[in-house]
Amino acid sequence: MRVRFYLSVFICLILFSVSLQAVEPVHPSRDDRSIRLQKDNTGRIVEWIRHPAAMRKNKSHMDTETIVRSFLQQFKTQFRAARLDLKTERQLQTTNGQVIWFRQHFDGHPVFDGALYASVHNGDVLTIRDDTVVSHGWPMHPDRPDNAGDSILARHAALRAFGELEAGYSHGRPVYRIQALMKAGDPEEWMVDAESYQILNRRPLFHHDGQTGAGFVFYPNPIAYTGDTTLTDSFDEAYAALNDARVEVPLRLLDGSGFLKNQYVDLSAPGMDAGGVLAYTPGTAQEMDGNFFYDRDDFRFEEVNAYYWITELAIYIADILGHPEAVSYAVPVNVHYLRLDNSYYSELDRGLHFGDGLVDDAEDAEIVLHEFGHAVLHNLVPGLGTTWEAAALDEGTCDYLAATFSNDPFFPDTIAEWDAIGYDDPENMPARLRPIVTDRYYPDDMYEDYPRTGVPDFHWDGVIWSSTLWQIREHLGAFTMDSLLMDAFPRFYQNISFAAAADNILTSDLILYDGAHDSTVRYFFTKRGIFSDEMIHTPQPTEELTHRMIIPLLLQDSEFESSVCILNTSGEECTVSVQVVGDNGCRIYEEETFLLTPGGRRFWSPVRGRLQAPCWVLLASSHPLSGYASLVSKDGLKSAFIPATNHLSDSLLVPHIAQNTNVWDTYSAIVNTTGDPVALTFAPGESTEPVDFAETAPFAQVFLEWFSTYFDGEYPDGFDGWGRVHMNGTGLAGAEIFEKKGVDIHQMAGLDFGLEPSDRLFFPHIASRTGYWWTGIVLLNLSTEPAFLTVSPFAADGSPLASVELLLAPGEKRVCLVQELWTDQGTDYPVDTAWLRVDADQSTITGVELFGTLPDSGDRLLAGLNAATVTANTLLFPHVALTEETWAGIAFVNAGDQPAVCSAKAMDDQGNVLATVVLPEIPVNGKWVSTARELFDGTLPDGCTQIQIHGDTELVGLQLWGNTVPQQDHLSGMLAFPVLLTTTDQS
Repeated sequence: MRVRFYLSVFICLILFSVSLQAVEPVHPSRDDRSIRLQKDNTGRIVEWIRHPAAMRKNKSHMDTETIVRSFLQQFKTQFRAARLDLKTERQLQTTNGQVIWFRQHFDGHPVFDGALYASVHNGDVLTIRDDTVVSHGWPMHPDRPDNAGDSILARHAALRAFGELEAGYSHGRPVYRIQALMKAGDPEEWMVDAESYQILNRRPLFHHDGQTGAGFVFYPNPIAYTGDTTLTDSFDEAYAALNDARVEVPLRLLDGSGFLKNQYVDLSAPGMDAGGVLAYTPGTAQEMDGNFFYDRDDFRFEEVNAYYWITELAIYIADILGHPEAVSYAVPVNVHYLRLDNSYYSELDRGLHFGDGLVDDAEDAEIVLHEFGHAVLHNLVPGLGTTWEAAALDEGTCDYLAATFSNDPFFPDTIAEWDAIGYDDPENMPARLRPIVTDRYYPDDMYEDYPRTGVPDFHWDGVIWSSTLWQIREHLGAFTMDSLLMDAFPRFYQNISFAAAADNILTSDLILYDGAHDSTVRYFFTKRGIFSDEMIHTPQPTEELTHRMIIPLLLQDSEFESSVCILNTSGEECTVSVQVVGDNGCRIYEEETFLLTPGGRRFWSPVRGRLQAPCWVLLASSHPLSGYASLVSKDGLKSAFIPATNHLSDSLLVPHIAQNTNVWDTYSAIVNTTGDPVALTFAPGESTEPVDFAETAPFAQVFLEWFSTYFDGEYPDGFDGWGRVHMNGTGLAGAEIFEKKGVDIHQMAGLDFGLEPSDRLFFPHIASRTGYWWTGIVLLNLSTEPAFLTVSPFAADGSPLASVELLLAPGEKRVCLVQELWTDQGTDYPVDTAWLRVDADQSTITGVELFGTLPDSGDRLLAGLNAATVTANTLLFPHVALTEETWAGIAFVNAGDQPAVCSAKAMDDQGNVLATVVLPEIPVNGKWVSTARELFDGTLPDGCTQIQIHGDTELVGLQLWGNTVPQQDHLSGMLAFPVLLTTTDQS
C-alpha cells in the first residue's frame, strides 16, 4: 500500500510538473521585440501582447481563468489587476483559443471603468489589457431609494424609457448604469450619479455608417454591377435599367416558415419597434414556396437583399473561415426602420436598422454588410468603441468587411456607391460613402475634418485602418487576410488601439500560418504609422550567397506595374534569393529562394499588389547575376527599363538632372543597402562641398523629384544638371526616371547611376529618321582637368564619317541634340550616322543617350540608356517575350578590328537554344539592326524569351521594346548584357 501511495504521489508530481511546464509564462517585462508593452505613469503594465517566434503545440490542462489568474499572480508587481477583486464576466471559445473578460469589483459592486481582458492559446497567455483602476479611498455605495427610477425619468426629459438600474462605480464615484432609450429613438448607455442622478457619461449603443447606406438585391448594387455611374434612384422607381441590374441568387438556409429567417438573421425583426416607415411591417416577405421575386420598388425587395448578403457573409465566416462563434444568434433586421438617410446597429436590441432617406439603404449590399459587420464585432467584443480610436477601428473594420465580401468588380476601392448617389460630391466618380484606398497616415491624419461634413469623424478616421487592411489583402489574398482578421477579432477589447489590433493580427498569422506573412503585415502597418519603426523587419541576406545585386526602383501603385528580370550569365547553375524591400527599409515579403539554370532567365512581378511608395529588390546569389526592372503604366502609355547594379559604393553619380524644368521632371531613387542608418549628402556639379541631403534608415530608399523637392523650385547659379550623392559608408545604389511633362505626353526613360568613367564611350544607336525621331547626347567630364574628345560617327556599313573634336572643361556637362555636335561648330552633320564612338585623352568621361519622337510626331516614345563602356564577344538581349501587341528591336555594332562573323540564338527561360541563325559578315565598325522577329525570318520560335548574339570579335549593343497596338505609345531601352560563356558554349 505504501509503495502504491508513493508511486501515486510521484505520478501526480510528474503530471503537475508537466502542467506547469505547459503554461510556463514569458516574463512580461523582458526585452523582447516579440512582445508589445505599454505601461502607465506608475510603471504598471496596461497592455501586453505576445506574438512569439514559435507557438507551443502542447496544451495545458488548466482552464482559461486559472491560467490567466496564475499568470497575474506570478507577475503581480507588474499588473495592478493582480491585487484587485476580479470577477469573470464573459468567456468565449474561439477556433484558435479562448478569451476571457474580468470585471473589477469594489464593495461588492462592479467598477464599470475597470476591466481586464485576456486571451489564451495552447495554455499560453497571448494578450492582456489591464484597464483596472486604483480604488483606494472610494466611498461606499448608498442604498438605492425606491423612487430612483421615477426621479431619473423626471430629471431627464429626453429619456423615453430605461432598463434596470445597475449599481456600480465609475471614475471612483457610486453610479447607476442604465440602458436608456431616447425619445428620438436612439439607444444609449448612461452613467448616472447615485445620489444626484446627474449624467456623468453617456455613449451611443448604435453603430452606423455615418452617412446613409443602401441595401438592394443587386450584386452588390446597380452601379457596381453595371459600371454605369449615371443611374439614379428616381424616387424608388422600378425602371428598366434598375430591374435589369437585378441578379437571381440562391437564398440559403431558409427555415421553412415562409419568412426570410435562419440561424443568422431574422427579417421579421423580433423585439424591434415598427420604426418610422408606417406603411411597412417587418417580415412582409413571406413565400411558402421559397420564391422571393420582387421589383425594386417593393418593400419586400430590401428584405431579400438583406437576407441574402447577411446569410452569405455569415456562412463565409462560420463555415469557410471557421468561426461559428462569431455569429451565434439570429440578428434581427428591420430594412425600413427609418425615414431618414441613416442606418445603424444597436447594442440595445442587437439588431440592424435601415433607413429609406434618399436611396433605400438596404438596397446597397455594402451598407448591409457594413452593418452586419457591427453585429459580428459586437457579438465577439461587446461594447467595442469606448474610445475614439476603438470606434474608428470598429467602423474601418466594417468598411473592410463590406468591401472584401461584396467583391465589387467595377469599383473595389470604394464602398456603397449606390447609396451615395443621394449625397456625395458629384465630382466623385463613382459616388461613394467612403474610399477603401487612401494615403492618410496615422496618427498625423487622425481627427482630420471629414470632407463631407467639415468636422472630425471617427468613421473617416476608420478609413486609415480599413485601407491598411485592404492593402494587406491585395498582397496576401482575400481569404488569408479575412482569416487573419477573424481569428484576431476575439482578442480585441473595448478600447483597443490600432497598434494593439495590428499586433493581434500578427499573432493570428503565427497561429494560422506559422508567421508566413509576418513581413507583409509589418510593412503595411509600419508604412501607415500604426506600428513604430521598431517593428520593421529588415532584409537578412543568406550569408552563404556572397554575390549581391540591387534593383533600386520598382513602382507598383495605382499608375504603374513593375516586373523584374534576373539573368544568369555566369555559365553555372545559380542559387538566388529575392527580398522585396519598402522605402522605409521594411521587408515586404518573406525571402524567396530558387535555382536558375546556366543561361536561365526569370521574369515575374515580385510585388503582388499596390504599394504606397516605391520599393527596391535585394538579390543574393551564389554566382554573379545581371538583371533589370520593367516599369509599365497601367494605361499602356509609359514604360522604362531600370538596370540592376552589382556595384555598391560610397557615392553615386547622378548624371542628368533636367535643367529645362518647364519641360522635364527628373526623379531619383537612392537606396541605402546597409544595415545601418546613414546620412546622405549631395554635391551638385563640380562642387566638392557636399550639403546635407537626407537621413536614411537601414535598407531605406529615398525617392524624390530633384527640382521641386531637393532644390525647392530654384536651381543654384551655375548648376550644370549633375552631381554626386555621398554616404558615410559603402552601400549606395540608385537609378533615375526622366519624364516629359504635359497632358497626353507619354515620354519616360530610366537611367542607371552605376556609371564608370572611361576614355571610350559607345552610343550604338542613333535614330536615322530625323523627321520623326530626335537623338540627344549627354557628355560629362568628371575630371579636375580639361578633357579633349573626338566624336567619331559611323555609317551602318562601318564607313567612317566626318568626326568632330570637343573640349570639356573640368566638371563640364554637354547636353545637345546629336546634330548640334557638328552644327554648333559650323559643320554639316553626317546624315548617314548610324552610331557614335567618343574617345577622350583621359579615362574621366561618361555619357547618356536619349532618343524619342518629335512633338510633330507625337510626344509618345522615349528611350534612355547610359553610354556603353564594355564590349564582349557575346551579348544578351533579354526582353523579347512578345505578344501580338508588342515588339522588340536589337542593334549591335562590330567594335573590333576585324570583320565579325556572328550567330543569333533564340533561347527560352531555361537557357535552352530553340533556333540558331548565322548572320551575314559585319564589317569593322558596321552595325546590325532589326526586330527580334526579323532575325528569325519573321517568326520567333515558341517559348523564345531572349536572344543571344555571339561573334568572333568585340561587340556592343542595345535593345528596344514597346507596344504596337493601337499605336506605338511607349518605348523602353537598355544596353545589351555581356555574357560569360563556358568553353563548350564558345565551341
